[in-house]
Amino acid sequence: MENPRDKLNEALKQAMLNKDAQRRDVIRVALSAIKQVEVDERRELTA
Repeated sequence: MENPRDKLNEALKQAMLNKDAQRRDVIRVALSAIKQVEVDERRELTA
């Protein structure tokens, strides 16, 4: 099963290729929130 973060990274790449700024920005915010929780809790989030 693919990690949700990996799915978001793939979606981010696709949004950038499609020049979809709104989707790109939303995905970046989601990835940033995931990263912040991981840093705060000092562990990797899993599905």
